[in-house]
Amino acid sequence: MQNRYTPVQFRAPPPDEPSVKTKTGIVKPAMKILAFSGSPRKEGKTAGLLSEVLAGASELGAETELVHLVDTPVRQCMGCYSENPDDCDILHCTRGELADGMAGLFQKIIWADGIVIGSPVYWYSVSGLTKTFLDRLTPLENKEKYLDGKPCGLVAVSEDEGSVAALAPIAVALCWMGFIIPPYGIVYDNTIGPDEALEDARRLGRNLAWLCDKLKGYNFHDGEAMRPEE
Repeated sequence: MQNRYTPVQFRAPPPDEPSVKTKTGIVKPAMKILAFSGSPRKEGKTAGLLSEVLAGASELGAETELVHLVDTPVRQCMGCYSENPDDCDILHCTRGELADGMAGLFQKIIWADGIVIGSPVYWYSVSGLTKTFLDRLTPLENKEKYLDGKPCGLVAVSEDEGSVAALAPIAVALCWMGFIIPPYGIVYDNTIGPDEALEDARRLGRNLAWLCDKLKGYNFHDGEAMRPEE
């Protein structure tokens, strides 16, 4: 019987990837930028600001998608790493008690060239949806470095203060995972006007897309360029 944690089927990467033509006439695959919203409100301010980020990325030809984490409930991390680090891998963390929608999210993240994570601020921290999502990313950086050099932006929305307090520890964790936060890569709208926040979000999207294009083909963990297969 299905329940709210039943694995969700996601579309696989298309066989014919969208492409863009550069100023020099070279045709290359389009960048893929994903936004993950950790808000339970799909029409709220967090989703709105993430949409602006994606719009900015689209200006540089990126293919974009907004994913609402509330549509894909996932179980909390079981802390396998603490008992045996070798158990913390994609296969182990998507089976048994953890056989939920995270497998599909893993696929999307690996497929994407860059991501942006957005969350409302709840008591000076990110939402529970966002934190659980971040905890479950551990298998992508533990044994295999799937997140190595992948650009990632951050967005927070709050009615009062707390955005910086919420995003600062998240930024540190993402850095340890191998993500790269671009210049002006953290956007929030609690202490500045809404128009300025939208402008910042667009800037983040453009910077994210540009960085995705420039960083392809370099292994930051081992410090070497990845050679195409001969």
